Amino acid sequence: MPENLEEIVIYSEDYESLISNMLTNRMFQELTSLYDGTADRKFPSLNFSQPKSVFIVAWIQGQPIACGAVVPLCEEMGEIKRMFVESAWRGRGVAKAVLTDLERRAQIFGYRSLRVETGIRQPTAIRLYQSAGYQPIAAYGCYVGNPVSVCFEKQIK
Repeated sequence: MPENLEEIVIYSEDYESLISNMLTNRMFQELTSLYDGTADRKFPSLNFSQPKSVFIVAWIQGQPIACGAVVPLCEEMGEIKRMFVESAWRGRGVAKAVLTDLERRAQIFGYRSLRVETGIRQPTAIRLYQSAGYQPIAAYGCYVGNPVSVCFEKQIK
């Protein structure tokens, strides 16, 4: 596997594609394994064809290795969703590259801030968001009352 992240390319992808389904199914399997029996993890259905939303896939040498998305919460606020990096590529900056690309796209959409939810059993994700400037906030939306949810927000404009 190449070590050079300069080889990474990130494209928007149809959420219904086989590649998108493969990556998100792996993400859901991992989350279910992490949280099974401890709390109700909600995986809300999302509409990535709505305006100001995008689903992206990161590739290296023709291999899909990561994904992520932005969807609207309101006119000036988006939400990061479906962040996932294949285990073999973790710890190499791939998640940071995906997050940076999503933030860039969110700015183009006109969002002033982004929110994201992750779980207490995902310390690497928590560190990623904190290192990228996301600040802890109270749970929002469907995450209110969920004891395993950790929520963050970042001003991007």
